[in-house]
Amino acid sequence: MQQLFHTLNGRDRLLRLVQYLARYLALRGHSKDAPLLGVSPAQWSQVASNISFCRRVFFLGKFVDTWRACLAEVLRILRLFRAFQAKTRPLTPDEHTLQLIDVVSRLLEVLKLVQLGLWLFCDTIQTVVDLGTFRLGFQARLSLLSSRLWLSYLVTSLSQQLFLRIFVNHQFFMRLKDAGQGAYTGHQFSPVDTLRNALDFPLPSQGLAGLLAREGSSNGSIPLGPDWRYIRGLDSVARLISGAVGPRGVAACGIASSCVAVYQTLWP
Repeated sequence: MQQLFHTLNGRDRLLRLVQYLARYLALRGHSKDAPLLGVSPAQWSQVASNISFCRRVFFLGKFVDTWRACLAEVLRILRLFRAFQAKTRPLTPDEHTLQLIDVVSRLLEVLKLVQLGLWLFCDTIQTVVDLGTFRLGFQARLSLLSSRLWLSYLVTSLSQQLFLRIFVNHQFFMRLKDAGQGAYTGHQFSPVDTLRNALDFPLPSQGLAGLLAREGSSNGSIPLGPDWRYIRGLDSVARLISGAVGPRGVAACGIASSCVAVYQTLWP
């Protein structure tokens, strides 16, 4: 429990659980047109909005730590290449496979951290604007970019976990042991992280689909950015997930994802 209440990440995960629970109760109250637990839907919605804003304030400047972690991962990759060039004997096929898996997983980690850092940077700017410090003329575009970065981060995270699940498995470790290659020290598959990322998918999808729908109803007043195939794919995925899950389903996914995150904090 100390990790949950005495650390910033622990408190944020607990507040996130309360936030999505309040959002779900607000949506449930609106559908029934009646207060839940003696609180009106508008009050539940206000609680969710206030907690969301507090969480964003907590993480002002968090992108700096993410970019530092990204730089550290890049330096590790460079050290791997230097160690590879310093080999004085030909590598066995298992050693080649080990190094290739390690480098690919670390490159995916770098891409994930870059996307996370950019998303947190955009979120920091939006939070400062919401505090009334200054105004931006491209706030709608910034919100669109932030939602796309969040969704793209989740896609990269799931891709990395899928890659590790396929290649870094029990048979892989047994081959290393039989060949006497030593322990594998790179990234490994985490089913809990995979579950949490999958549950998080509807969260940015709802916001992105809402912004795209607003653009469609305002005759293009919100610039959609470059017409890249990857961006069109993200937008299509966001519309598909948001339409399939629905607002209450998105809130339920947020509750489930927050429960998984709290579990990870209590039992890392």
